[in-house]
Amino acid sequence: MESLTTWFNHLLRQRVKGDAVIKLFKLKNWLTLEETSRRLSTTFEERVSIADCLQLALDGHIVISAIFTSTQYGIRSEVEETTWRNVLVPARSSQVGEDVPMDLFNTTYKAEFLDSPCEHIERSGSIFNLASGIYDLPLIGSERLDVSHALAIEQGRDPGDFINMEGAFVKFGNNLINLMLPFNKLAIRTNEEKQAHEYDEHIGEFVDYENYHRFFYPADGIGAVELVFRREHIEIFEKNQLHDDESLSVSLSESLVIMGAMLDTLKNTESKSKRWTQDSLKADITERNNTLKARKIDDYFSIANKYYKSDS
Repeated sequence: MESLTTWFNHLLRQRVKGDAVIKLFKLKNWLTLEETSRRLSTTFEERVSIADCLQLALDGHIVISAIFTSTQYGIRSEVEETTWRNVLVPARSSQVGEDVPMDLFNTTYKAEFLDSPCEHIERSGSIFNLASGIYDLPLIGSERLDVSHALAIEQGRDPGDFINMEGAFVKFGNNLINLMLPFNKLAIRTNEEKQAHEYDEHIGEFVDYENYHRFFYPADGIGAVELVFRREHIEIFEKNQLHDDESLSVSLSESLVIMGAMLDTLKNTESKSKRWTQDSLKADITERNNTLKARKIDDYFSIANKYYKSDS
């Protein structure tokens, strides 16, 4: 019984240590890239690098976020599923304001291309200030290129130079926000109503947030931000991966057999002061029970460990 008590005391110490880590994780709203790497490595019992975390985000397995330390300009947007014809035909005006002849337009763009599907960004409303904070990245515009750039740096590759004309996007609640930048330096001046208002010093006018095209353009990236992962997204990713793993289809009867074998081994061990490890416990079980194979026990222990850690 002394060895059984020693084993349970060891488990208790490990549980207390594990609970401390669990509580710390639960208290955090977000983790750095390095912290996320360590967390996923522990959960899946294999090394998960920072590059792996970034690639998982780019491949759509886990949501990545960014910390913005300053206020941003933004405008509400929607992604519209349409065709190139619906996008390009309404915009076929020349610089002098006259329609480009349709025969010239059709010569430039073939019908097969015009009728092919595409995604179009529809902006609505006026420019507004987006407060500093943590925002999720939808990875549909320049923000995807920024994460790809970070991945390339992490992997030691040449990141290259790319651009997305639609600009960078973040999620704000249920809204998709297109980040915007001013063309020129903006100053604060008092308007005719004696109210402080932003003033474009180059144009020489107060900023019009509704008719904003002369004052703002889509930001070409998310800028100098820190990429992070929210705890809630990490938890969702872990549970989804564990539940999708075919190896988790274990039977209750086999689980009970292994649990019974563990109890039998612990009760009947001759060692008085043994520090139990997974390997030593497995060795004693297989020695006492010829029907249980080491590989099967390893599989069940691995599954149990993953479920325990993912529930933290």
